[in-house]
Amino acid sequence: MEYACGLAGLVLVTANPSFQVSELKYVVEQSGAVGLFMVDGFRGNPMAEIAQEATSGNTHLREVVKLEDEHALYVFGERPANLPDVQPDDAAQIQYTSGTTGFPSGAVLSHKNLVNNARTKAEALAHSIARFPQSCMRADRRSVRAQHGLSMREALRQEWLGSKGEVTIGIEGAARFASGKGRGGDFSDV
Repeated sequence: MEYACGLAGLVLVTANPSFQVSELKYVVEQSGAVGLFMVDGFRGNPMAEIAQEATSGNTHLREVVKLEDEHALYVFGERPANLPDVQPDDAAQIQYTSGTTGFPSGAVLSHKNLVNNARTKAEALAHSIARFPQSCMRADRRSVRAQHGLSMREALRQEWLGSKGEVTIGIEGAARFASGKGRGGDFSDV
């Protein structure tokens, strides 16, 4: 939904699934929304009933679509020949706060905001994944040291001695694959 709206140049307005009638009505009206995508319910909150009451009498709303209704969700209308020209600083989303001290406040996020957020999260995930094997090895080393009362030097020595065989197996396996032979034979029948 987010990607499709971004490509179409539409501003996606998110609504908390725990909103009640007055909160949803406020967000829909305050944002100037012209469409509402919804589900029947979420965690016991009757969202279909809330949406029906919150949008009653709204003259700006053109579409209310249930995400579970594939026919309505994927209906085709007139298609523009080209996607709109979307700039990095154009609005992409309006996210509303929970409104704990009053009605929710909308924060406008640009396309650049969303791309930078995704990039930052991807970089953090990459760093985390890169550290994972070392973290596992450190945890294993601590466990072995604790179980056997080994010094750090002895634990590293044991790790090295044990890994030499694994490296040899890995090299031999890579050579088999490179020569066209798999773990259980060759690939001639594939």
